[in-house]
Amino acid sequence: MDFEALFSNFTEEQMAKAKACKTPKELIELAGSEGIDLTDEQMEALSGGGEFTPYRFNDRLL
Repeated sequence: MDFEALFSNFTEEQMAKAKACKTPKELIELAGSEGIDLTDEQMEALSGGGEFTPYRFNDRLL
């Protein structure tokens, strides 16, 4: 899962909002509300399905 690519598309404001997310579900909802299209792979990894490599974000492992 390429989280670096996902977060590279976030604006500074979106990153601040993303850092406030406490769960992957909140991050998915944020992406949707901000009009950020997630790939099927990103959605599956964030929702807990498929192959997942933990990624440290906002001092949490996702």
